[in-house]
Amino acid sequence: LTVKSEVRKAIRSRWPHVLIDEFQDTSKVQLDLVKLWTSDSLLIVGDADQSIYSWRGAHVESMKDFGQDFQNVHTVYLMENYRSTSNIVRAAQKVIASSQGSAAELRQDMKPMRGSGAAPRIMACANGKAEASYVVMSILGMIKEGELRNDQT
Repeated sequence: LTVKSEVRKAIRSRWPHVLIDEFQDTSKVQLDLVKLWTSDSLLIVGDADQSIYSWRGAHVESMKDFGQDFQNVHTVYLMENYRSTSNIVRAAQKVIASSQGSAAELRQDMKPMRGSGAAPRIMACANGKAEASYVVMSILGMIKEGELRNDQT
């Protein structure tokens, strides 16, 4: 793509609009490919606090540097959380706020749009198998007590 401009032009004309989800998990090599694929119409979606693939080269700093790598950037922050209750959102924000790294510059507080809900519980399990067993047993107990129906899972 860097050498054959006709191939690059063909790709750009075939896919004039590019969307990248989970952009926080892209590597520098992947970003270089994106730069070759598109120059005009690129939409990225990502959350720097959710980058989990640094072990395979994910470069979360690409989100911070995006405005330097591409022209005419317009940023939209989706701040409303419709999925989690306010107690869960607040607990998550406290955990995230205690983390360090380059994502701190991009961090935004979410606005929970659901009720407060139950308070989060912290459970310590001996290992992954014990954790899985605890989750399964908790769900089965909730179903048995009528707190959770099969159609809700």
